[in-house]
Amino acid sequence: MNKTKNASIEKINMLGPWVHGFFNLPNGITIQDTDIYQKQRLIYLRDQFVKIIQNHYSQNILDEKEILDIGCNAGYFLFELFNYFKFKTAKGIDPKKSNIDKAKFIAKSFKLLSDTYKTSIGNLFDIKEKKQYNIVIMPGVLHHLDDHIMACKKLYDITSEILILETMVLPDEVESKLMAEFLELKDDVYKKGETIFGVTGHKFESEYLDGATASSGIVSIPSKNSVYLSLFNAGFRDIELIDIKFPFELIESNKSPKYRNFRSIIAIAKKPKITNEIESFFKDKINDNQNDEIDILIPMDVIQPLFKLINGSSKVSDERSEADIIYLFLLKNEENSFTESLKNRPYYKILSGFLHSPLDKISVEYAKTLINSNEKIIAKKILRSVILTANCDWRSVYKAYHLLSIVSLSEKNILMATNYNNKALRTFPKFFPAIKLREEIKKMKKINI
Repeated sequence: MNKTKNASIEKINMLGPWVHGFFNLPNGITIQDTDIYQKQRLIYLRDQFVKIIQNHYSQNILDEKEILDIGCNAGYFLFELFNYFKFKTAKGIDPKKSNIDKAKFIAKSFKLLSDTYKTSIGNLFDIKEKKQYNIVIMPGVLHHLDDHIMACKKLYDITSEILILETMVLPDEVESKLMAEFLELKDDVYKKGETIFGVTGHKFESEYLDGATASSGIVSIPSKNSVYLSLFNAGFRDIELIDIKFPFELIESNKSPKYRNFRSIIAIAKKPKITNEIESFFKDKINDNQNDEIDILIPMDVIQPLFKLINGSSKVSDERSEADIIYLFLLKNEENSFTESLKNRPYYKILSGFLHSPLDKISVEYAKTLINSNEKIIAKKILRSVILTANCDWRSVYKAYHLLSIVSLSEKNILMATNYNNKALRTFPKFFPAIKLREEIKKMKKINI
């Protein structure tokens, strides 16, 4: 008996290291790494994965579900979850043969059937089969990859219901105001106050250590928001990011060396039934922003003096009216207590855009307010001057055409409205207010037939 046990111990040692494994074998041998912190980490993550699955599924249907573990290592999480939930099938892949040798040793030790429980050599990017798994888990892998965006797209392809991944992440401090400034969050999707952005760090990592990357090279460490953006971009929705605090404080031994300082999160992401939501997300955001550009008005007592200041028909007064202060703030960068309050105004986003091509933009905004005040003759004159300005601001051009189309339609001049609408869409085919107006023009044409 001792001889058999000794042979098992020798084999286990040769298969090691077991940093990512903790098993009580049927023969009474316990496999675990001497790093007690790693054991705590494994148990903690296992319990978290169990809770997540229990929160998303009723127990009576889990025996119909299939689970895939990407980067399964020795198969600890796959083994524990399979035993707990009795999945229909459980499959684990890992690019390192040494890890799969360990996983197969465990499967053989517990007499797990290969038709329901299988581990094999492979990595995420090499999966060729079109099969999808109800539950996909990928603990401790993302930060060993060089391309998170493509990884998440691949995970989306092989997941049919829910993805659970755990990864090391950079601290929140890297997503700083300075970083946001240099990333230039100027896209229209950010105009509604959306400020999410991610940061990724790169480092060298070799394949020669257990638990490291599968092939020597550069690996990417994501920030928390970078994980979210990569999953969202892939098509996942209902994404939840959970900060992990491993309960290392439960270990009472004061003699134990301090564990490395790192941050980890669990990401839970669902695959939606409607798969074109990424397109609708951007379309809806841009649609809302573009409508605001037309619907939000700058009050006459602000925009009219600004217009006169910018075209040189008046000068900044000694009394400093509100328009004077705005003019000096936006175009001369003079700040005071009043200018800070401007940020709370609904039209501040429009005002803040006046720094570039101010005459063109202020002219269009003045025309908008004039149209709303039913002063259409002056508005049309200003808008025509805008579209005939050499090197005019592009945004001002299509907005001017659109506003001229609106005025023409209100005057029942369908032919002119159509002409201006066509020019607006020729200038910018994805200007949603003009697209919508085209449909209104079509309806009016039918009524007049």
